[in-house]
Amino acid sequence: EGRGSFALDGKMIDIPIVRRAEALLPRAKAIAQRAAA
Repeated sequence: EGRGSFALDGKMIDIPIVRRAEALLPRAKAIAQRAAA
């Protein structure tokens, strides 16, 4: 809705948390691929 934050599972999520999670996803995928190999 264009707001600065929202609630998810009872926790407040704001833009810096979203950005950090977006940066973490490629690392998590790379680790998963390495573990599967």
